[in-house]
Amino acid sequence: MPKTSAFVGRKSDLDSMEKQLMPREVLDRRKICVIHGLGGMGKTQLAIEYARLYKDLYTSFFWIDGKTEESLIQSLLLIASRLPKSSILDMDIQKIRGLEESRRAAQEVLKWFALEGNTQWLLVFDNIDKTSYEEESDQHNEISSYDITQYFPGGDAGS
Repeated sequence: MPKTSAFVGRKSDLDSMEKQLMPREVLDRRKICVIHGLGGMGKTQLAIEYARLYKDLYTSFFWIDGKTEESLIQSLLLIASRLPKSSILDMDIQKIRGLEESRRAAQEVLKWFALEGNTQWLLVFDNIDKTSYEEESDQHNEISSYDITQYFPGGDAGS
C-alpha cells in the first residue's frame, strides 16, 4: 500500500483499530471493525493506513468495492485468482457469464473466507453505504440481497 501524502494524524483511530483487529490470544476468530461516518471524512484513507502499517501481520490483504452489487461481485471474482486452487471450486473467471453465475462464483469466494481456521487475512469492504443497494434495487424494481454476514459467523464486531 502506498502511503498517501494526504493522511494526517488519526493515531487514536489507528490505535482503536489495532486493538480491535490484532490477533491476540484467540487466533481462530475473525475480527470485525466497522469504520463509519459521513462521506469525505477519510474512512478509506484510514483503512489504507492501517493496512500499510500492519500488512506484515496478515497472510493476505484484500480490498472489495461495495458501491454497487456489481462492483462487489467483480471484486470477489478478482480475489478468486489469488486463492489457493484447492480451496475453491475450479472456476475460470473469463468464462463466467451473467449475473446469476457471477453471484454463485462470488459466493464460492466468500465460502473460502469462512473456512474454519482461515482467519489471518485482512479484508476491507470499501464504499458500503446504507443506500448503495437500496438505490440499485429501486432502479430494477426488485429487492437485491447480498448478505455476506452469513459467511462470517462468530466474528467479533467493533466500531
